Amino acid sequence: MIQRSGTDAERDLMTSLRGFQLHSEVNLFGNLQASGLVKIRFASWRCKVLDTYDWNYNEYFTVPNPDFGSVASNAVQPKEQSLRVYHINAKRLEDAGLAALYVIESNLWSIADNALLTSENVNPNKKLS
Repeated sequence: MIQRSGTDAERDLMTSLRGFQLHSEVNLFGNLQASGLVKIRFASWRCKVLDTYDWNYNEYFTVPNPDFGSVASNAVQPKEQSLRVYHINAKRLEDAGLAALYVIESNLWSIADNALLTSENVNPNKKLS
């Protein structure tokens, strides 16, 4: 689990994104073959990532506890290696005007891996279940 064993950068990214949507724009060409199959080939395949970052007050993320093993009187849960940080804490930031929902959208990038862009023959009469 990245939240517990990833690098600092991986944990930062996971905490920021938690999940996201991958959108694809795909253009294909199809040529009818003498066999009755259709040869499909990719003209282009581009993708982008989208995410709306807002707070779900019922969710939390897990972070390493900087006070683990501490004997300081003000240590937070010193016997716990990790802590759950609940999103409900973010409501105070929103109410103070210090945080807000935002949408992030990456630039489009092209898929260029030939292993993914191969041509293939498909049966146009095959029922998909």
